Amino acid sequence: MLFIWRGLGILSVVVPFGVALASELSVDGIMGKGYYSSHTEIPAFSLAIGGQLVWLIGRYANSKERRFRTLPDTGQTVRVQSTHTFFRIPMEWMAIPIVAFAGFMLFK
Repeated sequence: MLFIWRGLGILSVVVPFGVALASELSVDGIMGKGYYSSHTEIPAFSLAIGGQLVWLIGRYANSKERRFRTLPDTGQTVRVQSTHTFFRIPMEWMAIPIVAFAGFMLFK
């Protein structure tokens, strides 16, 4: 079975789209319907903010203190770490394509 994400890796998708949706609803509520979609810099900015949040969350989640476990067969101590990935890419690295896509949106 193929796992697309591990741990909190699903937040690599949920956070940027959640930030974009929240900014669309708030900007359209304040400035009037259609303002968000007619100004390309606002969606790009909100996606860049979402990418930065993904980096911060991934950095925090993947740098937590690791647990150690002793193997019963050999007596060797190994570090057990939980990684938070999306398509086997750590969350903090998934922020790079998100922010790059936000930059691409500005030139569209």
